[in-house]
Amino acid sequence: MFDARRGNPQFERPAPPSSPPPPRGSLVPVFVVLAFVLVVVVGLVGLTGVAGLYILLAVAGVLGFAAMHYVLWGWWLGNKIRQQHESDEGD
Repeated sequence: MFDARRGNPQFERPAPPSSPPPPRGSLVPVFVVLAFVLVVVVGLVGLTGVAGLYILLAVAGVLGFAAMHYVLWGWWLGNKIRQQHESDEGD
């Protein structure tokens, strides 16, 4: 658009783009995983009887121990590396 009073072209600024909507959390993946775990548990117990429960408890124990080991070792090693890094910077 040309402004005859000023003698220079005037351009209209476009409206700023609207911000995208925030992502919405969904519980569908949680329910899918829970349904899968339930099907596996019922299937294993149905096929093997009580022995299936013992198998599941053993697997859960091993996975729990591995998770505990990972968390505790990572925490301890992270502190150890941080202390060593701080002592190296101090020298």
